[in-house]
Amino acid sequence: MNLHFTQEEFDARLLEARRRINAHNLDGLLLFKQESMYYLTGYDTDGFVLFQTLFLGVNGVLTLVTRSADRVQAGYTSIIEDVRIWLDSGSENPANDVRKMLDGHGMRGKRIGVEYDAYGLSAKRGQMLEVALESFCELVDASDLLRQQRLVKSPAELNYMRKAGEICQAVQEEAVDAMTDNLIDSRKDLSADQKEKFQEAAHKFNHELQENPEKMETMKKVMMDSPVFKKMIETSQRKLQERLEEDEAASPVVASEGK
Repeated sequence: MNLHFTQEEFDARLLEARRRINAHNLDGLLLFKQESMYYLTGYDTDGFVLFQTLFLGVNGVLTLVTRSADRVQAGYTSIIEDVRIWLDSGSENPANDVRKMLDGHGMRGKRIGVEYDAYGLSAKRGQMLEVALESFCELVDASDLLRQQRLVKSPAELNYMRKAGEICQAVQEEAVDAMTDNLIDSRKDLSADQKEKFQEAAHKFNHELQENPEKMETMKKVMMDSPVFKKMIETSQRKLQERLEEDEAASPVVASEGK
């Protein structure tokens, strides 16, 4: 399996989800959001726009109903062991497969939460599900049950976020260095005509700002409050100073007459 979190992490998430299911007086939850399935099991697939559902019972039972095309993906990316396949033939109704699965888990007459607010559960598919489960069990909208759980990050998630922040910071610093290098080089290599056009554009832009003081103040505030802009200014000044010192050191010293 290709998991990005430990089994212990998934166990803790599933246990908390079951606690929430019980707190909402539900006997189980039909998950249709891809992010919910990924969060609880690691299951990752591009088939989230098609009909598939992950059932989590308050007793801990976990079953995925999906297409045959995603069977291997489920085995490779998730901790799900019970995978049921519905035939995507065009005439089949996958909601009937969901009913059969729920019946096998003793959910007849129970209260089942449903993630209605999901890409994979279109209005038509939602109607198919309700028709198939009519008089079989009670369906309750539980679209936010797991979303609210996901708002509270675990130590493992926070570690990933901190590492992602370090990577983004490193990328930003490298980008700023590259931009300032190119900026300095491009200014040095501008022809007289290019410099003139550059100055004309700058004067025009400055004139537009002068005519609109409110716009100018807003732009100033945005730029001066931007860490990236501040970093670019500092880096530009430092690199320009380094270039001046290099040019000064490379220039031959001309002795004054009479000395």
